[in-house]
Amino acid sequence: MLTVHAAGIDTDKVAQQIKAQAAKRHTSAKLTMERLSNSKIQSPDGFANNTAFIEALLATLHDTAFVDISDFEIVERRQRWSLPLIALKKCIWSMLRFYTYRLWSQQNEINGFLLAALQGIHEDSSERINALEERITELESKRDQ
Repeated sequence: MLTVHAAGIDTDKVAQQIKAQAAKRHTSAKLTMERLSNSKIQSPDGFANNTAFIEALLATLHDTAFVDISDFEIVERRQRWSLPLIALKKCIWSMLRFYTYRLWSQQNEINGFLLAALQGIHEDSSERINALEERITELESKRDQ
């Protein structure tokens, strides 16, 4: 474990504040990232069948495929230079915003197309398999008569 000794700074209090902020951000997150950390998502072994595994992966992809490109608040924690630093950061962000939005919007578009393609392939395969299973059941029932 890392120990920091700084005069006049309560490192335990700082660590608690960091943990509290992380917990707050985690609970307010828009994405359900718990599924990604779930070990059974990593392998089909934890699922009843491959269909359940694929559906869980598709649900995770649906939740995480798109990059959040909304604007964010620019803050500065250093009191002495906070106003000039915030102004500088806003100036830099205003110059980079167009390129950043363009890049991430293109990435979101690609991610959306890939996700739609994967979902379409899965649905098409599921429909075909269900139709074939019904046909096999029908043929077996005719054979037994």
